[in-house]
Amino acid sequence: MIRPVHTAALLSACAALFAPCAGAFDGAAWLARRDDMSGAERLRAIHAAAAAAIAVSPPVEDVEMPMEYWPDGRTKTVMHAARGSFSQDRNFVTAEDVLVKRFREDGTLEGEIHAEACTLDRKTREAWAEGSVEMEWDGYKAKGCGIYFSFSEEFIKITSQPEIRTKAGKFNLEKVL
Repeated sequence: MIRPVHTAALLSACAALFAPCAGAFDGAAWLARRDDMSGAERLRAIHAAAAAAIAVSPPVEDVEMPMEYWPDGRTKTVMHAARGSFSQDRNFVTAEDVLVKRFREDGTLEGEIHAEACTLDRKTREAWAEGSVEMEWDGYKAKGCGIYFSFSEEFIKITSQPEIRTKAGKFNLEKVL
């Protein structure tokens, strides 16, 4: 079972880090909405089954697939992968050596995610990344292993070896816990 990191030390550190925003942000309510790990567990199981299938049948090489579009039709989010496979309904993509890029409306790069392996649910816009994952988003960096993403809610949950770098400096959760 995936156990998210929820400790008093972590919450205290986050509260201190984001103290200037405290009046406008209800951290307890935000965390309460994210305690449900069923999406991550569902995608983790799909990833394991798809990874096993890739091992016995050849995957597609050099995958590039748009995931989201801006209203004017330009690409908002695109996935590149060295190898990948698709579910029959093409809603699920399981890939290895993955790079996901997201662009702002003006076409400039907003952020990117590098993952050893992941499974994307195109319908719910969620992903489970297995192995090492690094993310850089609008000047912020996060990395770890076993990461759940919800693109629709712009939310990530790092389940192992978490490290976050803010624009102001490094915030390593391993040292806080």
